[in-house]
Amino acid sequence: MLTQCSMLVSLLRAFATAFSFIAITASAYTGAENHEATLTFDGTVLIASSVPPTEKASREKIEAQLKFLFGPMTLSELSAVPKNDHRISEIFVDRSSEHSGKYLVRYRYTGTISVLNSAGTSYPVVLPFEPEAIFNQALEANGSENPNACTDAQDPDEQYFWYNWSPDRPGCKLTRDEQYYQVEGTLKALPSAQEIVGRETVPEYSRLVQTRDGKKIIPITLLIGTYAGNASRSPIKSKDPGAVQFDQLRNQFIGMGFSESEITRADLRNLTRAAKKRGEIPRGKWVNGYPFARKFEKETPSGTVSVRLFYGDSSEEGSSAFFVLYKDAIEHDALMIYDGHSGLGDYLSLEKIQRERRIKLVSNPEIYQIYYFNSCTSYAYYNDSYFAWKASPTDPRGTKQLDIITNGLATGYTTKDTNMVLVKAVLANAETGKITDYRTITSAIDTKNLIGVNGDADN
Repeated sequence: MLTQCSMLVSLLRAFATAFSFIAITASAYTGAENHEATLTFDGTVLIASSVPPTEKASREKIEAQLKFLFGPMTLSELSAVPKNDHRISEIFVDRSSEHSGKYLVRYRYTGTISVLNSAGTSYPVVLPFEPEAIFNQALEANGSENPNACTDAQDPDEQYFWYNWSPDRPGCKLTRDEQYYQVEGTLKALPSAQEIVGRETVPEYSRLVQTRDGKKIIPITLLIGTYAGNASRSPIKSKDPGAVQFDQLRNQFIGMGFSESEITRADLRNLTRAAKKRGEIPRGKWVNGYPFARKFEKETPSGTVSVRLFYGDSSEEGSSAFFVLYKDAIEHDALMIYDGHSGLGDYLSLEKIQRERRIKLVSNPEIYQIYYFNSCTSYAYYNDSYFAWKASPTDPRGTKQLDIITNGLATGYTTKDTNMVLVKAVLANAETGKITDYRTITSAIDTKNLIGVNGDADN
């Protein structure tokens, strides 16, 4: 399956961004067949050193080890994914009696995970003793005939190993209690949004309607990233999976009675000019890599449903046109749907866009929005940082004015229907007043991918 995790770049820098320490601020959650829970376990990591490692060195090694939670969790029959809001406590350093020149560092982990509803009160945690050595240990254990048996055949390199590995993969010959260990963590289910409010939660449909130039409008931006960085910029000519996705979505909008028009280079230049005047894009910087983009509109009793559909390279090497549209969408639109590579959290990192693209992102606390990050493992990357960005004095957690839908697992590229579930729910409400709740929406998107919503408990 072609997934939005493939063809990843700048992985190590992505790690530095995605795995930074965040205090646990778990908010209520709505999942399809999954829920949020607090996971607690006692871990151990080996550190080669002639002297006892400092607390700083111990924490750094622990964080390097915790990357390896992803592979076994996401490949388990009891699928789960960490939210990366964990805290580490009770660190204890002792010389290893079994490993000469090494120290054992013990610690307690507490963090939020999204896990299947079938999970009970415990969860098997699998981690390597030595995170820097486990790749070579796997190669040695498996031998030359099947050296990559412990990881994904598409991305077998060491830099991807932490994300794809599992000793339960067929043919993997890593030995438990030698190269890796397993402990039973404690799970404590967190209250769902429905349990907190006493009813099914729903998008605040009426608040998605905005007034622009005296006209009622529900502005939506749907951004489709290319699968391959060297793909043609025209989906009409390209066989890229992102191009196929764009074409399918375009046909769906036309079939639903939307009118179609082009988003021109001049439109993008106007967006750029306005951002430059506000000091949000550096002067002298211009839009390059002109994308293939279309606008679809349909009149409804609630107002005009206006959809911008984009196809183009969303990677770090991609065009600035993507980031101009993305900036405008997350700052102003009612719905923003992104379908493309996550870059392990790197591509849409607020911090990286502002630092490396020098694009200032200014949240609007006055408007209610829904973001859907339809990319690999977006649950781990695009929750807390975006809520913090949206926060204001009247909405200190950022959840009153923002709902975020994310995926927990690797996500396929041929997913046109997953993008349209939310759009169709909003359109149905605009046309007939039909209310589709979030549990129904997440279930219709995908029940196998740990889909969920954060931010809906205060709707």
